[in-house]
Amino acid sequence: MDTCPSGHPFITRFADFWDAPSPARLPELLHPNVVLRQPLARSTVGITQAQRQFERFCRCLPGLHARIDHWVADGDDLFIEFTLHADFGRDTLTWPTVNRLVLRDGKAIERVTYFDPLAVLPTLLRHPSVWWQWLIRRERSSLGDAYRQLNGEDHA
Repeated sequence: MDTCPSGHPFITRFADFWDAPSPARLPELLHPNVVLRQPLARSTVGITQAQRQFERFCRCLPGLHARIDHWVADGDDLFIEFTLHADFGRDTLTWPTVNRLVLRDGKAIERVTYFDPLAVLPTLLRHPSVWWQWLIRRERSSLGDAYRQLNGEDHA
């Protein structure tokens, strides 16, 4: 098992991504057929849906970035412990997170995120505009996804 702070190409890309995260950069990390599971959001399948969900996430969490705290790899299985940070005026939201990833061809084909939602909810509840934006964007996205599926436009 590799626990060295450097030396794994995916970890290097992951750290670089979280210095300046954006939906357009997700293909650097994620396989086109990725499956994503996480608390407080529904599962996502495919890079297109992942980018849509991450775009909502970034818009609702200004200044979002992360710092890797620890990681371990065993072949194509990878665990990354990191801390996410977002700014809300005077408040800074930080929460520890763990990703369990399965890699295929150097990119994540499966990612399960673990964090305690109770670490996030109090700050979000103090900022209703954030969670309101999330709900509105989620519903708009759901309607848009349904429309694209009905018209055969969404192949992700």
